[in-house]
Amino acid sequence: MGIPDLSSPTMSPLTQDHHQSILQRASGLFKRCGIKAVTMDDVSKDLSISKKTLYQYFKNKGDLVQQSVAYVFLQRHNEALAIQAKHDNAVDELIALNENIIQTLEKHTPMMLFALKKYHNKTYQWLDQKRKSVTLEIYSSNLKRGIDQGLYHGQVTMRDVSYLRYSQITVLMEDDDLTNDIPLRNTLLSSSLDLYIRAIATPQGLSYYREHSQSIIANPETIKPLS
Repeated sequence: MGIPDLSSPTMSPLTQDHHQSILQRASGLFKRCGIKAVTMDDVSKDLSISKKTLYQYFKNKGDLVQQSVAYVFLQRHNEALAIQAKHDNAVDELIALNENIIQTLEKHTPMMLFALKKYHNKTYQWLDQKRKSVTLEIYSSNLKRGIDQGLYHGQVTMRDVSYLRYSQITVLMEDDDLTNDIPLRNTLLSSSLDLYIRAIATPQGLSYYREHSQSIIANPETIKPLS
């Protein structure tokens, strides 16, 4: 299954803007009402456009779901790339990436992934592979940067360690129980970052993390004793 073309060169700029607007609003509708429940009629009415116009851009609901998923994924990918570009320090980048994950999960419930897997499995498989490859790429790049900066030790296999972080995030993100306990999930995401940092950081890197992280585990002196 190929990547949906969200910026076809055959579209005029105005047509591309309309296409992107439909994807943005349809994605919001899927989020609010659920992927299974939303029909093309619902999309047409919610966006105040005719079904004829809708079908000019999308073959059917499956195509709309596929392109909407690709649209949202591209937004998340661009956010991660912006974080990489903003932070020169590898540890700062890790902290910012974790905050972005927490914020994203609060906007996009994993329940949508479950529905996508059940009703649009090909699109789910595409998303799963893209999410995996991009996550591994981002954390491998972060590892290289951290090693070059003396913040991470070099006795690591980048692919293996990147896979560790990917696995931490995926398990916590898709756990059924944690979907209904957002504060606990957020705490565990931050704790998993603590453990990850401790596994890869040099003394210099760990010291920097303690100074710049709000984590209780990273700063055990902030833990108040039980009365």
